[in-house]
Amino acid sequence: MATPVLLTGGATGIAFLIHYATEWNFGLIIFLINVPFFGHAWQRMGKDFTLETVAAVALLSIFVNVLPALVGFLKLSTPFAAVMGGIPDGHRHVDAVSSSVQSG
Repeated sequence: MATPVLLTGGATGIAFLIHYATEWNFGLIIFLINVPFFGHAWQRMGKDFTLETVAAVALLSIFVNVLPALVGFLKLSTPFAAVMGGIPDGHRHVDAVSSSVQSG
């Protein structure tokens, strides 16, 4: 059975590429790629924004490692995966306009 092969962009997309090339822990890569942005955020956006963003990225890093053991799909079509993956991503961009928290 073929698996949909869809990638995201940004820091998470870079983390995917590194993970596929090296097989290093995906959640750890996501977190490490975001570390330089935390320093920049502290300087530009302040402590509260940075701490909320670190928490969001830390949870993302944990969930991407834990969820595959808890959730699985016997069949997943590529168009469905693209739409269902795009909805939260689009929601994230709308939220970014109206709030100050970023999640990677």
